[in-house]
Amino acid sequence: MAALQSPSARFARVLRGALGFSLFAVGCSSGHLSVGDNRSVQDAATPDAMPPDAASGGAGGETNLEPSASTLLPLLAACTTQVSQGLLAPRPGHAADVPVCALSNALFWKSELAVDCDGKQTTTCNSKKDPQYQNSTVGKDSAGNSLDASVVAYVEVPVKNAVFDYAAAGLSMGSVVAVIYNGQLAYGVVGHEQDAGQIGAGSVALATRLGIDPNPVTGGLEAEVVSYIAFTGAGNVVGALEDDAATTALAKAAAQALLKTGH
Repeated sequence: MAALQSPSARFARVLRGALGFSLFAVGCSSGHLSVGDNRSVQDAATPDAMPPDAASGGAGGETNLEPSASTLLPLLAACTTQVSQGLLAPRPGHAADVPVCALSNALFWKSELAVDCDGKQTTTCNSKKDPQYQNSTVGKDSAGNSLDASVVAYVEVPVKNAVFDYAAAGLSMGSVVAVIYNGQLAYGVVGHEQDAGQIGAGSVALATRLGIDPNPVTGGLEAEVVSYIAFTGAGNVVGALEDDAATTALAKAAAQALLKTGH
């Protein structure tokens, strides 16, 4: 016959059994904390939790947007800062209704596109193809020659006037640009001046890249549906205006910087 245990001994045996069961349950849980595991209990319960910035694309939630018509156009929706001292006309005989507006690192305007053949004389651009042809451009290539309008995608800005002074606003010949029409994005340079009080012209090469009829007489667009973004500052001026690869790389970097600021 087993010896009778005192009440205190029976209580101690029950307590040891309860503690042993509790330790067994903890050891078998999916959130097991092994020796040396420095996770908190909350981390152990959610082992697949994402870092705070993982879903937002990095610290601060920044994302790297690729420059395109669809990513750049929303930034041009409103002219919150107008830098022109009035409005400019898209071409001779048209009403002056185009403001030049400022962004963080650029100016923009929305206008027509008059096709220009001015510059180096070629089989594409000459006085027979364009009755208003002039054999020079204000912007020069790396050899000091006028630009070839059939090769260099250039935009024109008005000569300094009371309404708008492009140099005072941060532009110069060689400032890189992004031009958008009908979902197409083309990069180029500021390469020539047009008459005071007018804005909305570009070279044969620019029109071609945008899918616009490049004929200097019958082509172009007489509707204000072309968006021009000209990037300001000495850091956004390309060294050789005829270097399309360098122009594209610099303009794309400037557009990415603009997208990063968002204004």
